[in-house]
Amino acid sequence: MRQIMKPVIQCAINFSEGRNSKIVKSIVDAAQSVPEAVVADYSADADHNRMVLTILGGPKPIQNAVLAAARTAVELIDLASHKGGHPRIGAVDVVPLVPVQGITMQECVATALNLAQNVAETLSLPVYLYENAALSNKHKQLPNLRRGGFERLMAEGLAGDMAPDLGPHRVHPTAGAVVIGARGPLVAYNVNLDSA
Repeated sequence: MRQIMKPVIQCAINFSEGRNSKIVKSIVDAAQSVPEAVVADYSADADHNRMVLTILGGPKPIQNAVLAAARTAVELIDLASHKGGHPRIGAVDVVPLVPVQGITMQECVATALNLAQNVAETLSLPVYLYENAALSNKHKQLPNLRRGGFERLMAEGLAGDMAPDLGPHRVHPTAGAVVIGARGPLVAYNVNLDSA
């Protein structure tokens, strides 16, 4: 008998907060409150002032968990006073969806598009779609969107190449903008150097 695999998406959502443990906990708790979404891990880095929250689940639970965590982040994070060593354009900075099992990349793209629409509508955030979900080649690569950071968006506005794919065409004054997409697995690591 052939076993049917339950669809699982991994989302390693990046938030622009790594120093305030109460805010970090509130964001994690919001994601954990969603049934059928599993918070697999989270890590916060004070130097980068950034947190990565890894969530696993099917398309609907992933969307609900991201929305819950994003809503909390938008309420609690103020990018106008944010300082950190990592490029960022949003309080909820990057939301990558990765197919793990029982789901195709195209289905992840559809999930990303639906999530992006919900984020734009419910949180009034400008949304850029990147990687496999990109609607424009100009937005496909994450570094192109992050160049100059939140400060550039505030100074130059959201016109031309930086016009968002969805949501308002103005930068949220405290939460910036968000990048959402679908991509393959990514392995990232930090190396500490002793240069003394």
